[in-house]
Amino acid sequence: AGCRTINRRWRHVDGALTPKEGAMAIIDKMTAAERLVQSAVDMLDRKDDPLAVHVVASSALSLLRELVAAEGDDYVAQVLKDAVFRAAQAKLQGAPTGMPEAKEIDAIVDTVVAGIEAGAVQSPADIIITTPNKEVRAWLDYIFKPYNFLKHADRDPLATRDEADFDPEGALEHAITAYLMAHGDGKLPEPFRAYLQKRGILV
Repeated sequence: AGCRTINRRWRHVDGALTPKEGAMAIIDKMTAAERLVQSAVDMLDRKDDPLAVHVVASSALSLLRELVAAEGDDYVAQVLKDAVFRAAQAKLQGAPTGMPEAKEIDAIVDTVVAGIEAGAVQSPADIIITTPNKEVRAWLDYIFKPYNFLKHADRDPLATRDEADFDPEGALEHAITAYLMAHGDGKLPEPFRAYLQKRGILV
């Protein structure tokens, strides 16, 4: 559905088109993102260079985040809402929240717990994030700063970065999450599911 084939043709200087043997695929952005995610999965399986995997996965995430935004949602805000809502549900059931231990986070989770108990919060969509958008987007800097490091070398040709800053697994897991949001049907391609199962994220 995201890919179609057209006849390949050469365009001459005068604008005329001449048929050329063979065919060329035209892909949409969702298909491009899916192929990037698949490539990142394959690269991790082969134990390719972490820097290269990080760049491919981050490229997919960047594209998918924009596709999510095109539907009127903010990827990072949605991830935060989902995480806090699940944490609040877990706390209500007496289970670990799975969130980092910090007073600020505990306060947020407690607020959502109170909202659930009062009936005001029934889903992640009912949670309102008051943090400024710029600060929310900055929560993905640990992925995009290493990715952006490899761009615009003309501006900072002598810049360096710690090798440990590259997080291919984290970038890929975010890309798969963003794929789910952008795709909208709750379905994952089997290779993506297999990767998440191997990582213990999906059972």
